[in-house]
Amino acid sequence: MAGRQWVRAGIVVLAGTLAMPPGARARDQDTVMAIMPVFGQLVAWRMPTGFHRANEETHGTHYLFEALRDQETAGAWSQRITLEAEAGAANSDRTPQEFASDLATGFRQRCPDTYYGIELDPPAVDGHEAFAAVAGCGRVAGDKAARGETALIVVVKGAHSYYTLQWFERGRGQDLPPRIDADLWSGRLKELLPVTLCDEVAGEEPPYPSCVARIRAHTGPLTTSASRNRRSTDTAEVEARWEAIGFTITLQHYLSTLAAACDAMPGASVPPKGLLRAWQERGRNGVFLDASRMYQTALVTAVRESSGEEAAQRILANQMALVRQQGDDAASRLLDEDPSGRAETCRQARTEVAAGQYDIGQSLPMYATLESLVRELGGNGNGS
Repeated sequence: MAGRQWVRAGIVVLAGTLAMPPGARARDQDTVMAIMPVFGQLVAWRMPTGFHRANEETHGTHYLFEALRDQETAGAWSQRITLEAEAGAANSDRTPQEFASDLATGFRQRCPDTYYGIELDPPAVDGHEAFAAVAGCGRVAGDKAARGETALIVVVKGAHSYYTLQWFERGRGQDLPPRIDADLWSGRLKELLPVTLCDEVAGEEPPYPSCVARIRAHTGPLTTSASRNRRSTDTAEVEARWEAIGFTITLQHYLSTLAAACDAMPGASVPPKGLLRAWQERGRNGVFLDASRMYQTALVTAVRESSGEEAAQRILANQMALVRQQGDDAASRLLDEDPSGRAETCRQARTEVAAGQYDIGQSLPMYATLESLVRELGGNGNGS
């Protein structure tokens, strides 16, 4: 699906940029900017390295994204970062502090005898009200492991929705309220900053250049975790990586196009979470997709800082145009082959996704390249 045409533009520029000292482009080597489209706005924050995406789902007016420490699972974790959103909740007079108080009440109900909470200085979120606090349970009621739990809670009032960013930590349980280290949790809040809300731009795709530009206007060059370990300065390796991420993003676009046509089709019998989500949750697919987006952002940011906005936009536009062209063409050929039998085509696509025929497996030539990206970017070794 993606051939050598991926990499004809900009490779020498990219290789030269990556050869620069990391300090010339990034002020912090330990975080990467996460940008999530949620209910009409883009929510951006700094994701500390060492975390991997574990889950993302939307049910009605509620959105949830979860990231866990590397090598940890949903059933056994020590730290967890979440982004939640309630669509339409900001259309009332309720303040971020009142919204956070409701969350804290739910927290308190889990440990009525050992609850404790403190407020932190609220972060500055350009144009939006925000509130920050820390809530803790000495011992969570009903927890078989008798653990304690503490959470940083950051609430931001969006244009129409409320967004809540939380950082949870589990520890040994105790029969007294926990001692909350304000300095520790204030430091963790700073690790997540800046938190930014941007309006979605019609037709704009990751890495959302309009939002990236807005963040840079307030904070300076964005940090990316691609500079965290050894940098590739070899043109051939940069070319191989650019080609590999192009393949991965095109495959995601192709399946997203199929999902748009199939997920709501009567009789298509697609998985409850949809074709795209079913694919992302198989094997290494979701991990490779995350790494591809992060590497794409890193390269475009590096080119912007070394060669200017026009060069960065040209490289990104060339890749994304090819993504759309190849992904749309492949999906159209499949869906238009027999319009009267489209439901059967969708059922076949579901079967193929479930059977792993779209998995990015070890037999594919770009597998090793994508694995090296995951290791360099600090991604999860267990899939997502």
